[in-house]
Amino acid sequence: MIAATPAFAEVCDKVRPDWSPSTGQVTAAQELSYYFSSTVGIILLVLCVLALLIKNGWLTLSVALVLLVVAGLIAQNWFWPEDGVTHAAYAEGCTANQLIISFVLTVLAVISFAFGSTKHN
Repeated sequence: MIAATPAFAEVCDKVRPDWSPSTGQVTAAQELSYYFSSTVGIILLVLCVLALLIKNGWLTLSVALVLLVVAGLIAQNWFWPEDGVTHAAYAEGCTANQLIISFVLTVLAVISFAFGSTKHN
């Protein structure tokens, strides 16, 4: 791991304000927990649950597409970042690999579409 510098500390203050180097490197499970406890993550989970409960074809398709778009945007930011913030935060240890979030969102999209679009009599 790269030694902490003021630039890295500033990145971590913006990305993960509650993190400090003494807490250690963020794991994938912590990254998922942090994302799905955020406002965006909670909204996406609520949409997924609604799609599973309401079982409307257009709703489940819409929810699946929203989840896939968000997953794609997260992956795009990881592979082709507009600035160095994502990778600097990862190098410092205040975030984990963002692709785990994309993977989970893709799985949720498949689950919500597959099970939300089937009606049981």
